[in-house]
Amino acid sequence: MKILLTCLRNVRSLGHPHDEGDSESIHMSGQSRFHRMFAFVLLVCLILVQPATATELYYTFHDGERGGLARLVIDSETGEVGSHDVLFASADCQHPRKLAITDCGRYVIMASEETGRHNLFITNLQNDPPTTETLRFLTEPDEIRTFGTKAIIGGSSGNVITVDLEEPTILARWNARSDLSPSGHKTEDLVVLPCGERAIMSFQKDNRSGRHRGSRMVIVTLPELETVVDLPLPRNRPELHYPDVPREQGPNPEVIHLSPQTNTFFVSLDLYGGAALADLDAVLEGRWSNLRYVTTAVDESWGDAFPDRFVHFSRDGREFVLALNSGEAGGGVVIDLEKREVIARAEMRHGLETPIYFDRLGVVVATPAGKMKRRGPEGLIRTFHPGRNLHLLDVSQLASKGEISVEKHEMEHLLFRTAPVESGTGSLVLLMMGTDVPDQIGVFDLEKREFRTVIAAYGEIARTAGSRRTSR
Repeated sequence: MKILLTCLRNVRSLGHPHDEGDSESIHMSGQSRFHRMFAFVLLVCLILVQPATATELYYTFHDGERGGLARLVIDSETGEVGSHDVLFASADCQHPRKLAITDCGRYVIMASEETGRHNLFITNLQNDPPTTETLRFLTEPDEIRTFGTKAIIGGSSGNVITVDLEEPTILARWNARSDLSPSGHKTEDLVVLPCGERAIMSFQKDNRSGRHRGSRMVIVTLPELETVVDLPLPRNRPELHYPDVPREQGPNPEVIHLSPQTNTFFVSLDLYGGAALADLDAVLEGRWSNLRYVTTAVDESWGDAFPDRFVHFSRDGREFVLALNSGEAGGGVVIDLEKREVIARAEMRHGLETPIYFDRLGVVVATPAGKMKRRGPEGLIRTFHPGRNLHLLDVSQLASKGEISVEKHEMEHLLFRTAPVESGTGSLVLLMMGTDVPDQIGVFDLEKREFRTVIAAYGEIARTAGSRRTSR
């Protein structure tokens, strides 16, 4: 601001004529020069004062009394905090969890994992200040994906809805138990196809009685939610099933990645400890072609890896998926989507959170949130053991040599989640961390291995939206 005021004072002395003549033409000419000079210097000043770009991070939180949504604006070059505001907070939002921001950056939708009250909160970022409206999803909401200014939301008991975020209003309802045959259980992952007119959903487990079936892929139209594909996955490894546990009777597909460039469909297989790969065009038509299962365990065993965190990235013209395992042995593998095989393996701890790829550095970053799954005598057992080591995977030699290496950088606090600054094109990463829970946000420089900024969050962080680059 001091720079701006100095510029304005200087332009006044530069722009006014200094002669004593009282000619009208001289007066008008001087006035014109002043206006042009004023506009030019004002523009220069604004460029100097404002950062070139900024990253906006949205996160859901709970402060002990209220749940809400906050926005953090970070200078993409310096890592300095531009602003940090609560956009919405209410005692009626007790279990804030997942959220999504539209590609146009106009709306954020967040879910509170509860029933019996309004549990969807839609914030309009165009308004100044932003305003939030609510909707009621009849069941507990889970995954959220946006398309245009609309969203598709999966929930418990097989419920799915589409929502118009501009109104806001519910456009269509769909239920796996009534709209599929045999009836379905619950959606796991949702992916909107590039055309924006269809979505593909994974159904992981059968229900507790085994009546409502999982282990299938379903495609619906958007926003109408009409079923066009229902494609079961082969349950071809019965030795990995639990005979007396109806929920664990198949491969249990979970996280989906699509590669139009290589015509590859990828979905993780939780109970089998691997992934399924097939021809994408065939899946979209409702059939399997060139389907194969691969293990994601570092020792190439089956049934104990439980892969559940992934990053899909391109390097040197090739596409890869890095799969991180929550099984007791941990580890990670890289799958080449064109070859449809594992090309690299690395020893790592279990329970690394969703990783982020930094293209310029050739590095993948992951935090040890600590989820661990293992087989018990009566089913799967889940525990959490968060850690302090930031994991940096060097993938710069992946395409040329098929090699990856792992570096661990120990921090003072427990690390829970990450988010990129500048969409992963720079060297700054946001770390959600804390002594016991994620209640701090650090801006960490991956090249210098040091923090630029650390601030307190407005409560315990539940989830973060993908950060968004904005022109400043």
